[in-house]
Amino acid sequence: MCPPARRYAIEPAAAAQQAFTEDVERLGEGSVWTAGGCTSWYLNDNGRNTNIWPGSTFDFRRRTLRFDPTRHLLHRRSREVVA
Repeated sequence: MCPPARRYAIEPAAAAQQAFTEDVERLGEGSVWTAGGCTSWYLNDNGRNTNIWPGSTFDFRRRTLRFDPTRHLLHRRSREVVA
């Protein structure tokens, strides 16, 4: 049986995920990672950055420091542990 703390799964709401993705793309516009002219493993086949935060570590920490439960979905999981 799962311990009580492991009976839940959490994920960002679709609107929150979309807003975050748009912020990452906006922040990265014109950067060395997305400006073009080079092949980069940071970009997917469509030329979108899906791997790297385009700002500073301080900015990332500031943006992710506080958890907003209204922007997330909480799912109750089964009590059974599946191996």
